[in-house]
Order: sequence, then C-alpha cells, then structure tokens
Amino acid sequence: MGGRALRQLLDKAEILRDVFNFIKEKNLTGEQTQVLVQSLKSEPRFTIEESFNKCFSTNTKRSPVINDPMEIIIITSEKLTKAINKLVIDRIEKTKNNSLKVKLLTVKNLIEDLLNKL
Repeated sequence: MGGRALRQLLDKAEILRDVFNFIKEKNLTGEQTQVLVQSLKSEPRFTIEESFNKCFSTNTKRSPVINDPMEIIIITSEKLTKAINKLVIDRIEKTKNNSLKVKLLTVKNLIEDLLNKL
C-alpha cells in the first residue's frame, strides 16, 4: 500500500490514521501513496481530499486513479503505441538495445496469451 510513504507521517499521528483509511478506501498504489503523502507534507493547509484531487485530477499531469485492469491496459497500450511510433531505432544506445528487446518480447508474449484467451 505505501508503508514507506506512511512512515513519513509518523510525527503527525493525528492525520496518519485518516490518510491510511483514505488510501485503503481509494485503493492507492505505493507510488500514488507516495505522491499523496508528499503533497500533504508540502501543502499542509490542504485536506487529504484536496491533496488527492490536486495530485490525481485529470487537469494535472498525473493520471486519475484507475483500478480496472482493462482500463489500465487500454490507456497504457495507447501510450505504448505513441512511444513506439516516436522511437527512432538508429538512435537507441547499444547498451539499451537488449533491455528494450527483452521488455518488448515479454509484453508481446503477454499480449499473445491475452489475445488467445479473448
């Protein structure tokens, strides 16, 4: 859930429980929890809800919290498609070549398995 992030609030016991309950309710990831806690620490005048909305509203660079795996796959595949279209193979550093190849093959295999199940 984000235990590391919550440890940053140990000196603020009065809000720690509320933040913990909010994170559970919203089913935030560890990364999202970290972003929320950092926002709370940097903007103490904001409520938890205000900090959450500031961090994860669709008007900011950060994405809203999405828990549906199918929605996550759709959004991520759109981003991956755009990134692949922008990629210039000739400019990839040789050291990153194998790493990229391994990651893409992993994604390819997962996609093929998923397509076979649909």
